[in-house]
Amino acid sequence: MAETGINPSFLNYVPVPLEFGTSGLRGLVADITDLEAYINVKGALSYLSGSGDIHLGSTVVIAGDLRPSTDRIMRVSARAIVDSGCRVENAGKIPTPALVSHAIAKGRAGVMVTGSHIPFDRNGIKLNKSAGEILKSDEAAIIRTVERVRAEEYSKSGAASAFDSFGMLKQAADLPPLDGAAEDAYVRR
Repeated sequence: MAETGINPSFLNYVPVPLEFGTSGLRGLVADITDLEAYINVKGALSYLSGSGDIHLGSTVVIAGDLRPSTDRIMRVSARAIVDSGCRVENAGKIPTPALVSHAIAKGRAGVMVTGSHIPFDRNGIKLNKSAGEILKSDEAAIIRTVERVRAEEYSKSGAASAFDSFGMLKQAADLPPLDGAAEDAYVRR
């Protein structure tokens, strides 16, 4: 993965951006800091908002797989959702098709933290629009929007940033209580 070429003065490491793979954004867990996950989710949601897919106050469904790194990435992704002006529906640990099916049925965007088939030293963030999957044709615009959010976050001072010098949230983020609707619908289906 390519380095950003920009290193905010408050970080003591060189950030490595996530990149689109076959399906979703992928990276080494060591590189998916809270800051990197936050930037990507907030940027993707900004793209969806700008395209009219979601709006302020929309509910975004979040779920994850059983990888050891997933809980942390889900928490910071939920923070990015809230900071984007949206509400979080926590669907818990369910398969990707369960999240996507539920989100589309409810007309909601979705954030799925999963590495699918790749080794545990990697993870990823899959996104869906309220009416379907993120398409390859969406990726370039999402990357541009993520870069704008990255520039905003990197321009903050260490004191003003929500992230410490290791790119981790200074104050832990929490997920809202589990909402079992997505899992229940998937099991019934």
